[in-house]
Formats: sequence, structure tokens, C-alpha cells
Amino acid sequence: MRAVFINHCHPETPHVCATRMREFANAMAAVGHEIILFTETRNGSTVGESVGETTRRLRQHSFSTPLHMDAPPTGYPLLKALRQGRLPWGLRQLVIFWHFWRHKGVYTDWRTSARPYLQVVADEFKPDIIWSTFGGTDCWNIAYDLSQRAKCPWVADIKDLWDVFIPGPFKNSLARHYYGAAALTTFSELHKIKSAPFFPMKTQVLYSGLDPQVMKTAPAVEVDPSIFQISLTGGIYRRRHLETLLHTLARWFVEHPETGKNIRLIYAGAAEQDVRFVMNHMSFPLDVEYHSYLNLADYFSLLKSSHLNMYIRSEGAFHHKIFELMASGRPALCFPMESDEAINLSNQVGAKFYSCGDEEDIMDSLTSVFTQNQTPSAPENAIDKFSWTHLAQELDAILSACIKS
Repeated sequence: MRAVFINHCHPETPHVCATRMREFANAMAAVGHEIILFTETRNGSTVGESVGETTRRLRQHSFSTPLHMDAPPTGYPLLKALRQGRLPWGLRQLVIFWHFWRHKGVYTDWRTSARPYLQVVADEFKPDIIWSTFGGTDCWNIAYDLSQRAKCPWVADIKDLWDVFIPGPFKNSLARHYYGAAALTTFSELHKIKSAPFFPMKTQVLYSGLDPQVMKTAPAVEVDPSIFQISLTGGIYRRRHLETLLHTLARWFVEHPETGKNIRLIYAGAAEQDVRFVMNHMSFPLDVEYHSYLNLADYFSLLKSSHLNMYIRSEGAFHHKIFELMASGRPALCFPMESDEAINLSNQVGAKFYSCGDEEDIMDSLTSVFTQNQTPSAPENAIDKFSWTHLAQELDAILSACIKS
């Protein structure tokens, strides 16, 4: 098939927002599909490749890999000021309201500059289908625009919750504008449930995946036998949850001196200041190492090298990291308690997963971790079942069905 994938984040953006569409594009191209990945320029640069140069690249591309195309956001200075936080209260709300009401999104500058490129795609590439992810309505607006030009169906994808990111007055009325999508894919079962009140089209869960080769080749670094290494990764969301988790961790080790272990806590994420604040107010000293960012190989290595991997759950969210934690083969601990969806996924592959609702759950989980075998426990299918390659087969089936319908 010839398909266009649309995402706001440029594929080189070092953020999770770029991952889903980039990796599915790569996986689909690897099995012979011709894929264009269309995004905004990196970091919203107002300078981009000319339409003529993009046309030349399109005509010469072999499609053994995806062809990336981007359009720079141009014009609309109030939108630029909005995104830079330079608008005062009142004017900010007015700009947001106006653009949602008049243009159905707040990246009108990107959508407008995309149109000449879309005409090239329609005329030269002639796509069979479009798949566009909601991390902002203008991804869907661009999909709609291209669908009209190319006279092909488009499929909507949701990786961010509609009712969280769309202003109240527009939640229902704006959703109706996208009823023409041939189908809807969602990041998780939670996203499917949350989307149901707004979107009546056929919906299917399509999880994001992981790179099994990177996971398998990432080295598990040998840790000094006297040290019990624990990773804490990702966002914190609520500081009180972090306080509960770390204070309970310290309490367990104080009450169990027989382990003879020293704790090394490694935090990797953007909330370093929150972790430092809590650590500075603890009476029990922990050896803490901080990393604001780890590339994928180093992140997987950290998970495989730690005796226990922990994270704080954002309640009401689905955390993709559970797949990486399962595939690492090491026990994982979550606080507050995870969803039934995440727990069921862990059970499917036999991973050691501790979902904790309070301090006593954390204490009991730590006891369990210490009394059970610390060798990697997750079977190989924990990696293969959630690989991009495997999940791309599901996407292939979804898109093929929409082309034929």
C-alpha cells in the first residue's frame, strides 16, 4: 500500500511524541509498503525545504525506507506568541478560542503551510490511505485536507486523551468534524474507552511497541554484590506519591538490616528537582544517581541492570513503559496502583509486576522481591509480542481493511 502517516513531532525530536509514528513508519516500510511520514519542521523552525525540492526527493525516493516530508509553520504571529507563553491572560484564552472555533486547531500556521506539500503528495504519490495521530487536532485537519485532495480514506489515531486536551466548549462539536474518518486506532484500552463518548467509528487498540534488538543487545551491567540497585524512571506527577514511595523504601531497608545491602537509587527523567527535594528532606541517606535523559540503549541497559525498576503512575493515564519493563526481565514496582489493563498485560507474559496502592503494599512487594529469585523472569515473547514489527502487522490489517471498504 501507499500510505501517508501524519504526526506533529519531527522524527528526530528526542521525545516520546515522535516515536509512535516514526517507528510504525519504519516497520511498515520494512515489509514493502511505501510510506511518507509528514510532520512539522524540527523545533517548529520557520525555515524548511522548498516544495520543489520535496517534489524532487519524492520522485527519486526508492521507498525501501519511509520518505520524511515536513512543512514549516509560517504566519500567524499570535499563535507563535501563544506557544512561547508571551500572551497575557485573557488574550491567550481569546486566541485559543478563536482558532478552535474558526480553524479547528491551534497549529493553523503549520496546516496552512502544509497545503502546497499535500498537493504534491496527492498528485505525485497518490496515497491509498492516510493515518494521522492526535497529539493536536491539526494532524487530523491535515489528514482531512489530504484526504480531500487525494480522494482516499483516512484513519484517525489517538495517543493523547481527547477530553483532556480539547477545551470544554469544543469537545463534542469538534469531534463531529472527524466522523468521516474510516476508523480509529487508540494507544491503549483506556484511550479507547475515553474516546467512545466522542467518536462512533470502528475503534481498535493499537499499542506502541519497542525495539527488540536494542533491548536484547543492551548490556546488563554487573552490580557490586553488596548493592541493591533500584531504578526510578519517568515523570513524578504528584510529589506526595514520590515522598510515599521513597520514605517507604527507606523504612523497609531500616527494618530489614539482615539484607546486608546498600541501596543505589538511579533516577532517570525530567523531574530531577522533585527527586532532589524529597531526598534532601529524608533522614535515611540513599546513594542517588541522576540522569535527565538516557538514549534508548542506555535506558534499556539501566532496566536490565537493576534489581528492581520503579515508576510513579499518573492516575488516569496509560504508561507505555510497562512494555519495556516487562521485556527487561526484572521485577517492576508501580505506585499508585496500576490499571487492570496494565496488570493483565503483565500477567500475559508472566512478568513480575507489583502494583501498589499504599505503603503496606510497597513493603510487602519489597519483601517479595528480596525473597524471590533475582534472575530475569520474563519470557522472550514479552519482547517479541510487543515489537514494532509484530504490532505493525495489526496496523497493516487495519489500514488494508479501510482501503477495501
